[in-house]
Amino acid sequence: MAAINAALEAFGKANAIDLAPVRVNVIAPGLVDTPAYAGMPGEVRQGMLDGYAASVPAGRAGLPEDVAAAALFLMANTFVTGTVLDVDGGVQVI
Repeated sequence: MAAINAALEAFGKANAIDLAPVRVNVIAPGLVDTPAYAGMPGEVRQGMLDGYAASVPAGRAGLPEDVAAAALFLMANTFVTGTVLDVDGGVQVI
C-alpha cells in the first residue's frame, strides 16, 4: 500500500509539471465507510471501523461525503496543483 501511495504522489506531482497549466491533484483517503465493505461480516466490519476511529484524531472513519468535499475543494480552487490532499482523519499527524 505504501508503494502505491508513493507512486500516486509522484504521479500527481510529475503530471502537474508536465501538463501545466492543466492542474493535477491527488486525494489520498483513509478508511472510508462505503459499501465496498458490505461483504464483510457485520461484526468484523464494525470492528474495523471502530478500530480506525479509535486510532485517528478525528475519532471516526471517513464518509464518502468527506472525500467528495475534498474533490470539490480541489476543483474549485484554481491555485492548487501538484498537491496530495490527505483525507484520512489525521493519520498523518500520529
